[in-house]
Amino acid sequence: MAEVSRLLHEGLASLVRNERVALALTLGGSDESWAFWPPLNAVEASGDPKMALPDLALARKALKSGRPARQTTRGRGRSTSWLVVPVPLGASPAGILAVGRRGPGAAFGKAEAATLRLTAAPLGLVAMLLGFRADVRRDPEIRVLRRSAEELRGGMEALEERNRQISCLATMGRELQSCSSESEVWQRAGRFVEQLFPGSGGQLLACRASGLPLEMAAAWGPPRDVCPKTLEACPAVRGASLPVDGAPVSFACREEGVGAGRFCICVPIETRSEPLGVLRIWEPEGHGLSVEDAVASHYGDLAVAAAEQISPVLTNLSLRDAFRDLAMRDSLTGLYNRRFLEEALARELSRAEREMESLGILMLDLDHFKEFNDAYGHDAGDDILRTLGAFLTRRIRVTDVACRYGGEEFTLLLPGMSLEDTAARAEKIRGEVTEAIEAPGKERPITVSIGVAVYPLHGFSAEELLRAADVALYRAKANGRNRVEIFGGS
Repeated sequence: MAEVSRLLHEGLASLVRNERVALALTLGGSDESWAFWPPLNAVEASGDPKMALPDLALARKALKSGRPARQTTRGRGRSTSWLVVPVPLGASPAGILAVGRRGPGAAFGKAEAATLRLTAAPLGLVAMLLGFRADVRRDPEIRVLRRSAEELRGGMEALEERNRQISCLATMGRELQSCSSESEVWQRAGRFVEQLFPGSGGQLLACRASGLPLEMAAAWGPPRDVCPKTLEACPAVRGASLPVDGAPVSFACREEGVGAGRFCICVPIETRSEPLGVLRIWEPEGHGLSVEDAVASHYGDLAVAAAEQISPVLTNLSLRDAFRDLAMRDSLTGLYNRRFLEEALARELSRAEREMESLGILMLDLDHFKEFNDAYGHDAGDDILRTLGAFLTRRIRVTDVACRYGGEEFTLLLPGMSLEDTAARAEKIRGEVTEAIEAPGKERPITVSIGVAVYPLHGFSAEELLRAADVALYRAKANGRNRVEIFGGS
């Protein structure tokens, strides 16, 4: 039993997140005659031997329902949480496995409950063969002992496999937290899921928008087409179940081309508000693993635990990008703001210097904008700014940067453009603005004045170049507006 204890502590140390962890395993013939290991009056705890033990009613609840049960108590400014799962053995449970911890954030989540169920699955067989069940202790038959020894080896191998899966899930969670992009999350998650399900094929499918087909984000095993269904059309994702041995099984999916009796598991990767994708796992040709085998191997619980590791990371990245976009974009025009311009200009100047290229800068200003505002109101002025922002977005290359510098002033960064090309681009934009933007009242057309500066001809630093473009813009305004001027009169 010492070996079982070692394996459990190693695996559960990866599962729980708090260093104060206590472990208690109870095994016996009925819920009234338990043999406790370790004894409940002296629970062996790694880090906290004084932690309050779980209520016995919690154990009975888990045994009666056959599902995990949770309990959280608070006292003296800290929380104590217990997670209890039944240890299965045939028709009746062999006992319970309980894990507890103390401190802030002590409550257990769904992913941890699913993982603990994976751990408890082989313990009933191990406990029976180690002598906790009276019928095995009394049976003198040699053949029973031989069979018991073989089953014990199988049970220990299963326990080692559960320990490997738990360790892999814990490592997966840590590695995904370090990802900096959504594509990196999908690719790295695919490598870990492949380790969790050796010999199986699979895909991670991303949901870009509701109603659209799923997109391949990562794949392993034999090549296979992407599931043609949308997320809403997948029966397993909708919560429908397939009958296996007369009982409904969630996430099972007998899709066309898989073959009768063979399995394909589809688990949704989702947040509370929206779907993010699907984890899809199947049995490759020739492996002979049926739906029933997959259910017995707890593939569903393991797949759910893996999906629970992926979804919060994708959600955090999405929120980070959304907040960054809000901080870097002008809400009225949709263009980048001045803060982003400063970062982008420093980056482009560094690249231009390294690659010995030029960098064109345009400073645009709407002519007579204050008069439009005074005559037609700020809503009409906002419409003009918004339309000009959309016009500039359509007129720039992928490598160019368009920003709202402030008020009615806009700035364009044109990497790799010479002075002649930059001036020609400015003249083209100036000529097209009047046709692209309809003036309120149509008494005076919408026009722009543009100042041009180019690195390295007109400066080497961001401050010098922006000042040069601004001086050229001021000269264009002073010389009658609706014109392009180059810094220094070049």
